[in-house]
Order: sequence, then structure tokens, then C-alpha cells
Amino acid sequence: VIDGDAIELRDGIPFTVDGTTGAGTLANIIIPENGTLNLVNVPEFSGSLEMPIAGENVTGLDNISEWGISVNGVVQNGTKYKCRYLNGKIVMHKPGTVVVFR
Repeated sequence: VIDGDAIELRDGIPFTVDGTTGAGTLANIIIPENGTLNLVNVPEFSGSLEMPIAGENVTGLDNISEWGISVNGVVQNGTKYKCRYLNGKIVMHKPGTVVVFR
């Protein structure tokens, strides 16, 4: 970090998060719009899985909702799992089914 300025991570960067312990603390970075969330040690879950992440001078944590996801080494196509940042946590959930009646 130069003069306390945040470092902008390159587009497409992979970011590894442990499903049992979370992501730890990020400091002085700018999260890009595109990347891959590489989730390891993800236990079986129902509903949602919350992984803590703390940020100090971090911009763009909301961008991870648009990132690709790999779970325990298996690339996901977006229909089995989705992730988002919410209240200091990365939240992974299984998307529900939507039925539209016309």
C-alpha cells in the first residue's frame, strides 16, 4: 500500500474463502466487478451458509454477487449456488424455484 491508498485488484482474480472459518480481514483493497469465489471446506448445509469477512477500507464487496463460484473444487454454473455480501458475511444459498402463472 502506497500512502494508504487502496490497491485495486485485477479483474478476474480468484478469491479463496474457507467455508468453515470464513475469509478473515481484508484491508485497503478494491474488489473488481469480475472474479471467481473459490469456496473450500464447504460443509453440507440447508438454507444458507454464512462465512464472516471483515473489511477495513475495502470497496466493492457487493461485487462478489456477480462473481463465478467454485465449491470444493467444482465450478458451479449459477443454478446450484449463489453468493452475496450481507452485513459482514459472505452468504451462500441455494436459489429457489420461481413459478410464473399467466
